[in-house]
Amino acid sequence: MSRVTKALMARAVLFSSMLLAACESSPPAAPRRDLRALREEAPAGSCQSVRGTIEARVVPGAAAGTIAGDIEGSITTVLLPDPVGATDMSATGAEIHLSGEQTIHVTGSRIPELVGRTLVWMVDSHTVNLPPIRRVSNTLTVIEGATGHLVSHGILDLTTHTTHFEYEGEICP
Repeated sequence: MSRVTKALMARAVLFSSMLLAACESSPPAAPRRDLRALREEAPAGSCQSVRGTIEARVVPGAAAGTIAGDIEGSITTVLLPDPVGATDMSATGAEIHLSGEQTIHVTGSRIPELVGRTLVWMVDSHTVNLPPIRRVSNTLTVIEGATGHLVSHGILDLTTHTTHFEYEGEICP
């Protein structure tokens, strides 16, 4: 099975998990993926836990900002329109589901092998609309530059068009 096929299968499983989490009364929590398969693909001992924050400015369908913590650098996100053409800023309803691609240009990291790399991630986003904010939970799977998986959660402030997320996960350089 190809890496892309595995990533797409993982995306489907994670998206289903997010839907189940949305049914609970608490804010959405990004699901955690069983990382055994990820570790099997990477050389023994090379996978490392990472955590930190992401701050971004949002425009319809995209965001750009910085990532800090165990991975540092610039980050851009492009969201794909849902079936009716809504983007993150124009979507309506109590719950919003979007997907997209996130690119991180790593300028610093406690994992030296990542510095200078560009990491491309598939993003699945589940949002609970609570104007003037949106609570967002994302699952991210690396598709270029390394292997790995992150979850992030935070808020999108609709008045300032800014986000603050905390991320954690595992990456195998």
